[in-house]
Amino acid sequence: MNERDLVVLEQYPFTVKQTYRGRGSYICVTDRGLMRLQEYGGGEKRARLMQQLQQHIREKGYRVQDVPVANGEGNVVSMGMDGRKYIVTEWMDGRECDVSRKEDLYGAVTNLARLHQVMEYPEKTDLVTGIGFLETADKHNRELRKIRSYIRAKKQKTDFEQCFLQYFSVFYEKGLYVHHMLGETHYEDHWRRAVEQGIYRHGEYTQHNVLFTVSGTATVHFEHFTADLHSGDLAHFLRKVLEKYDWDETLGMELFHCYNRIRPLSEEELSYLRLKLSYPEKVWKLMNRYYNANKSWLVVRSTAKLVKLMEQETKKEAFIKCLV
Repeated sequence: MNERDLVVLEQYPFTVKQTYRGRGSYICVTDRGLMRLQEYGGGEKRARLMQQLQQHIREKGYRVQDVPVANGEGNVVSMGMDGRKYIVTEWMDGRECDVSRKEDLYGAVTNLARLHQVMEYPEKTDLVTGIGFLETADKHNRELRKIRSYIRAKKQKTDFEQCFLQYFSVFYEKGLYVHHMLGETHYEDHWRRAVEQGIYRHGEYTQHNVLFTVSGTATVHFEHFTADLHSGDLAHFLRKVLEKYDWDETLGMELFHCYNRIRPLSEEELSYLRLKLSYPEKVWKLMNRYYNANKSWLVVRSTAKLVKLMEQETKKEAFIKCLV
């Protein structure tokens, strides 16, 4: 974003006194408090549902969050002069969760459990789009096979490509296992029930979207919200954190119990948590990036990432077995 994007703020019924850059956004000091301006990739219907969902969970008692605000015409999405779409949300000063501080991690996972206690909004489920993890896992497995075929056909292979071929069977078989077990545990039925009942998860709950403020712990960036079992958020957060801690079993269980004490997981949610963690998602993301970039793309660090994921697999599985 650049200063030309600030023209969008003229569409809103508040006075801007000062602006400064945030992470991929502008923070605005206004006569109605802090606001954040950012680009938005979705449509008006989804943005309005996000606003209604966040207002709903605020009414249920979870107050510190970045609720979208409407422009002067009552729309949540505003169009810029360049044709790009933007949203403005309420904002607050705060310190981002620091993964090197375990007390921050305990606070973030406790916050997630409290958020999930109120994150249901059945009135607008007709606007929900997307697919469940069963279909996603199948799609990702097919993409991994496609990438393997592409690399196999190359006459000259980089170290990164050879590394992927060496480890492919381990990660691919894990992907097939997860897909199979999702069917065996009737995940699709549980997911469809979540859609029907308006059970949502944040969709991108990481340390970057948790702020510690004077008003309490805040959750921000709800743009990736989706109807699904809540434990999908917990799996995402645990994976992001524990990869940095080499899948430390003690820390992982402490974080799990922090969540479970406040919001105990049902049997189907616990099963989904284990399967979501088991899927080689980081491998898929790494290879998907490789395949969709220029094929001459090669970064030594990416080869090291692939090796590290392989080295961590045993520790990850040991932690998952403890989740009972």
